[in-house]
Amino acid sequence: MFGAMFGARKRHRRRLVWRGVAAGAAALAALAGRQGARAAWRKAMNEEPPDNPARPGVSWRQALTWTAGVALAGGVMRVVARRLTASGWRKATDEDPPE
Repeated sequence: MFGAMFGARKRHRRRLVWRGVAAGAAALAALAGRQGARAAWRKAMNEEPPDNPARPGVSWRQALTWTAGVALAGGVMRVVARRLTASGWRKATDEDPPE
């Protein structure tokens, strides 16, 4: 009885740690993706990206291009971060990350 209780507690704790690690990695990935998108925009357009795509002075083309670029960069970085984090978890624990 006690073994099962402690096992459940251990699994719960591991799940919480994994969620924290994964959330931190996702936050850093989002930041890196946005910075990458800003750098790509500057290089391609020779201007600063729009701070607010909804602002009246921003064309539809600029607004949609910026939004798509940020979304793509963020999504790619999130997948990269998730896979790298899972790989690090496996190396550290010899187990797959908790679901």
